[in-house]
Amino acid sequence: MDLNSDNIYQFLFNISEGLAVPFYRTTTPPSNPVVYFNSLFNISVVELVGSTFTGTVMDPTKDVIVAHYSKWCAHCLSFWPLYYSLVFSYHSVTNLLFTRIDSDRNDLLPCHQVEEFPSIVIYLRNRYRIIILFISLYLHIIVICRSAICVYLLVSEDLNLKSANCI
Repeated sequence: MDLNSDNIYQFLFNISEGLAVPFYRTTTPPSNPVVYFNSLFNISVVELVGSTFTGTVMDPTKDVIVAHYSKWCAHCLSFWPLYYSLVFSYHSVTNLLFTRIDSDRNDLLPCHQVEEFPSIVIYLRNRYRIIILFISLYLHIIVICRSAICVYLLVSEDLNLKSANCI
């Protein structure tokens, strides 16, 4: 496309009329999206990318917990053992999917973006979302996150609360 006045006018016209399609950066979907798997307990964490994100979190049959991270973030590296312990603690809850996404390399719609890494967002079957931020409060992370999981368990209607490990 040449950069001339006609093309610029057409581009601005398309934006003003809502005809322009936005471009969102996404990495290639992995051939095996499962990044963590424990075969003994059938536990897994799925890696999302920009092109698979919306379809996964807006699934009306599942509640989805998304860990937003960046590869350069040192707090994210110390966060993974805590996240995997949460996955293990709540693996028996049905219709709950644990995922993660490199939000530094994948653009998301503005309503799904987070400002800090690591962050957890809980999507409740296409209705609500709960955002939990983790800055450098290493000792408080697991307590905050488990409290949010308890909020999730209380809001979600068909979960067996006896299987919840709330603290």
